[in-house]
Amino acid sequence: MSDYDLDDEISLVDDTTNTTTTALAEYSQTAAALNALRTRLVGIVYDVTTTKGMEAARRDRAEVRDLRVALEKMRASMKAPALERSRLIDTEAKRITSELEEIEKPIHQQIKAEEDRKAKEKADREAAEFGRVLAMQEAVGELSMMAMAMQGKSAAMIAERLGLMRSMPMELAVYQEMLSQAEAARTAAVAKLETMLKAQQWDEAEAARRLAEQEQRQREQAAADAERARVAEEQRAERERQAAEAKRLKDEADALAAKMAAFEARVKAEQAEKDAAALKAAEPAPEPETAPPVDPQTVVDAQVAAPGASAPTPPPVYHIVADDFAPVAAPSIEDQLRDCRAALTDALELLEGWIATKCPRKFVAEHMAHVAKLRKQGGINA
Repeated sequence: MSDYDLDDEISLVDDTTNTTTTALAEYSQTAAALNALRTRLVGIVYDVTTTKGMEAARRDRAEVRDLRVALEKMRASMKAPALERSRLIDTEAKRITSELEEIEKPIHQQIKAEEDRKAKEKADREAAEFGRVLAMQEAVGELSMMAMAMQGKSAAMIAERLGLMRSMPMELAVYQEMLSQAEAARTAAVAKLETMLKAQQWDEAEAARRLAEQEQRQREQAAADAERARVAEEQRAERERQAAEAKRLKDEADALAAKMAAFEARVKAEQAEKDAAALKAAEPAPEPETAPPVDPQTVVDAQVAAPGASAPTPPPVYHIVADDFAPVAAPSIEDQLRDCRAALTDALELLEGWIATKCPRKFVAEHMAHVAKLRKQGGINA
C-alpha cells in the first residue's frame, strides 16, 4: 500500500473571490492567512533601489516564508503516524509472505523438476529425431556426392564407381522413410555416372588421338628437319664443289691465257731474231772462208724471216711405229697458237656456262668481267 500523503488533498480556489479553502480543519488557519497575504501582497511593486523599499520587500518575503515553513512542519507532524502505520503494514506483509513461500517452495520445486524432466525428454527426443533425419538426409546426399566426386576423374575410376553404385544395397535401416528418395538419388547418380563415363571415354580417346597426331607431327617435323639438313648439306657440298670447279676452270683459263701470252712473246722474240738474221744475210758476203757447220733450224728461221718468203717447211720428225721410222711433220707455230686459243675458248665457254647456271647471282657480274678480260688477253672474240 502507498503512504497516505496529506499534500494530495485538494485545495479549492474560488475564482470569483480569489480565495482558498481546504477540506482539512488543521489547514484552515493557514488558508485564512494565505488569503490575507494574497490580498495584501499580490501585485505590489517594491522600490528595491531604496533602503525603505528593500526592507519592506524583505519583511514581506519573510512573512510568506514563515507561513510556508510552519505549514511544512504541520504537514510532517500530521503525517508521521500515517507513515509509521504504513511501515508496519509493509513489515508484517513481508513476514507472512516469507512463511507462505516456505510452504510453497517445496511444492514448486517438485512441479519444476517434473516440468524440467519432461522438457529435457522432449528436447532429447527432438534432438534424436533431428539427428536421425539429418543422418538420412546426409546418406541420401552422399549418393549424389558419390557421382559428383568423379568429376575430372579417369574413365577407369568412373567405371569402378558406377559398378559400385549399381550393386549398392538400399537398406531400410539406413534410409528408413526416405528410402524412396534414396533410390531416386541412386538412379540419378547412376545416370549421371553413365553420362560422365561416356564423356570421359570420348575425351580420353580424343586426347589419345591428339597425342598420336602430335607425336606423328613431331616425327614428320623431325624427318623434315633432317631432310632439310641433308638438302642443306648437299647444297653446301655442291656449292663448295661448284666453287672448286669454278676455281679450277678459272685457274686453267688463267694458265692458258698466261701460256698464250708467253707463247706469243716467244714467237715475237723468235720472229725478231729471224728478222735480224735475214738482215744480216742480205749484206754482201765476205771473202770465202771456211764456213762453220750450218744449223738447219737457223736456215729455216732465216727463210721465215725473209720478206715475202713463205713459211719454211719444218724438218721431219721421226716416230718409231711398229719398228719403222715414219716421218711426221712438226706442228707450225700458227697451229700451236690456234690450238691454244681453241683450248682457251672451250675453257672460257665452260666457265661462262657455270657462271650463268650455278654461280650465286651476286658474283655473276664479277666472274663475267674476269672472263671478258681473259678473252681480250687471248685475242678471242666473244
